[in-house]
Amino acid sequence: MPMYQAYVMGSDIERRIDLSCTDENAAKEQAITLLGRTRIELWEGDRWISTFEPIGLKREKAPGWTKRKLRPPS
Repeated sequence: MPMYQAYVMGSDIERRIDLSCTDENAAKEQAITLLGRTRIELWEGDRWISTFEPIGLKREKAPGWTKRKLRPPS
């Protein structure tokens, strides 16, 4: 079974996670599950496969809510 390396990236490589997967697509799926607040780079030996960026937090407003309504009454 092929071995892949998922690198957790900060300003440099923070750590390496070895993945044993049946194929490249399975390795990509596993790498996506590792996403947190940092970027993940997926490699097979010295061959770069893909880079996965962290998913940002949604900042949508709830309908009908304003800052004024969140303050306690004066």
